Amino acid sequence: LRSNVFEVGEYKWYILVYPQGCDVSNHLSLFLCVADYDKLLPGWSHFAQFTIAVVNKDPKKSKYSDTLHRFCKKEHDWGWKKFMELSKVLDGFTVSDTLVIKAQVQVIREKQNRPFRCLDTQYRRGRVPD
Repeated sequence: LRSNVFEVGEYKWYILVYPQGCDVSNHLSLFLCVADYDKLLPGWSHFAQFTIAVVNKDPKKSKYSDTLHRFCKKEHDWGWKKFMELSKVLDGFTVSDTLVIKAQVQVIREKQNRPFRCLDTQYRRGRVPD
């Protein structure tokens, strides 16, 4: 399954969802992907720092994972094969057979004279948009 395409940092992205796992069983797999990666110019690459959340009806139990990855034409997707066990999905994560997945993506513009700083984890988790 694929989410709708969304734009961040002048690039288009989508979330790729494997409800039965990607190369693993009994897990939900989630990946952030660059849309239309085959149309990118040779040498294109950008860092993106992102958080993906599976929302629980009790917000304190929502499942978050975050990472930083340099996306390029050859590595146009990144995420987790074992984001969460399927057995846990029914524990407050589905409402009316719907699973809500949210993402926060920040494209990092690199500058030679300024070092890159990661966002604080709590800051990122508090800023996952509705």
